Amino acid sequence: MTRNKVSLRSKEVKGIMDENTDIRLFVKKSDFEDGDFYYLGKCKPDSSNPPVQDSIIDDDGNSLKAVKFEFKIYPSVEKDLYNYFLNDM
Repeated sequence: MTRNKVSLRSKEVKGIMDENTDIRLFVKKSDFEDGDFYYLGKCKPDSSNPPVQDSIIDDDGNSLKAVKFEFKIYPSVEKDLYNYFLNDM
C-alpha cells in the first residue's frame, strides 16, 4: 500500500507501474523488533491484479486515500523466511 493521500493518477503510482522502475522489498516483522529489516528481493507489480484505490484510517479516525498493490517477488522468498513472517513471535 502507498503512503496516504495518494490516488491512482499520482506520479508515485505511475512510477511504481513503470517496468523500468527497480523495486526492492524490505520488510520488518513487527515494530517491536530492534529495527531489523529483511531483504526479500526485487519485485514488480502483479500485472494480473492491477492497483486499486483504497483508504487508510489516520490517528484521528479520518479516512485517507491510498493505493493498494499486489507484487510478485523475484526470486521467490525462501521457505524458512516466509514461515518466520507467518508465525507468531
